[in-house]
This record gives sequence, structure tokens and C-alpha cells, in this order.
Amino acid sequence: MLSLFTPTKKQIGTQLFVIRLHADWCDDSKGLNTLYNNLKNRFDGEEVLFITLDFTNNTTKHQSQLLAMAIGVFDSVANYAETGQLLLMTARGKNVVKTFTKEQNFQEVETFISHRLK
Repeated sequence: MLSLFTPTKKQIGTQLFVIRLHADWCDDSKGLNTLYNNLKNRFDGEEVLFITLDFTNNTTKHQSQLLAMAIGVFDSVANYAETGQLLLMTARGKNVVKTFTKEQNFQEVETFISHRLK
């Protein structure tokens, strides 16, 4: 049997969550797709966990609520009732430190996240 989780030399510990509040029908969500994917590529290998909470329909909404509860961010995310946002949260305290929309450019968001990782 293949083990999907193999030990690494360094201890893995997530520092930040980037949570995308998404819905297929939301134009603002569509406007975030490129930014979100570019950020995932840029921070590949870093201690940043990228999570999409999908509110497209009842099934995806329910699954997203369960996921938010499972990782302990449900209460924090509930304060942000609109799709088309990226929430930058601390992994330890589950606090939202910044919100981003399609109005921010990649460089601005990348710089902010990089400074939070230091």
C-alpha cells in the first residue's frame, strides 16, 4: 500500500490560510480565479494552506460549511457573507488579518502574504 503522507525532514506547520469564498454564478468570484491560482503556484512549498469554500449550490455550500467547521474557521468565515473574496487568516488563532478582492493585483497580495510568513 502506498503511503500518501511520508515523513519529511522538516516539521510541516501551516502558518496561514488563504480562503477563497467562491460561487460559480458570482462575477467577483470569477475575477479572482487567476489571482488565486497564481498565489497557489507562488506559495507552493510554503506553509500556506489554500482552501476554497464553494457556495455555488446547496450541496457545495453544505460541504463548505462542514469543511469550515472541521478546520475551525466557521465562526470567522461566517462574518464574511459575500463570495468573491479571499480571506487571509492565521492558522493558529483563526483570525482574518486581511481580505482581498479582484481589485487587488497579484504583486500587492503576494507582498502582503510574504511579509506575514516572515
